[in-house]
Amino acid sequence: MNDHGAPDPHRCRELRTGGYAAAALLAALIACDLATGALALPRAAGWAVLAMVVYVLVRPPRIAAEGGRLTVRGLLREQSVRTDQLITIRCRGGMGSRLVLEDLMGGRVQLDPRQLAASPLLWHHLDSGVRRSRERGFLRGGTRELQALADHIDGGGARKVFEASGLT
Repeated sequence: MNDHGAPDPHRCRELRTGGYAAAALLAALIACDLATGALALPRAAGWAVLAMVVYVLVRPPRIAAEGGRLTVRGLLREQSVRTDQLITIRCRGGMGSRLVLEDLMGGRVQLDPRQLAASPLLWHHLDSGVRRSRERGFLRGGTRELQALADHIDGGGARKVFEASGLT
């Protein structure tokens, strides 16, 4: 769930995948120990701790949008920007990897654009803030990248509506 109370299916899927990966690692390590006859309770506990560490490392960050602010909470840090005071928007590593937002006060956030695509409320919050930033003259760069992302998100939404209504 994001902080608006709406479930984020992309994040939920990534959490499940991370859990499956950690469980598969634990099962493989225990199976290897069983095959070699080296399994003992302390060793199995160590493998369980290792699997939990893997799970914590691969889980996606939590994104919240509230009061004109977009916040990304990761494992070790929290990043935040004012969406109505954005000065630049950049895409790192191509369209699908990371979206970098910077605000007037020096705040900087990196996030996966798929998380915005998966949550209409987060996307609406960012889009509204970007419009206000543009109107105030703060936003100096990134409108092309954001428009490409908007076209992708809006096009995916339209496809879903057409599929649900049987028009495709």
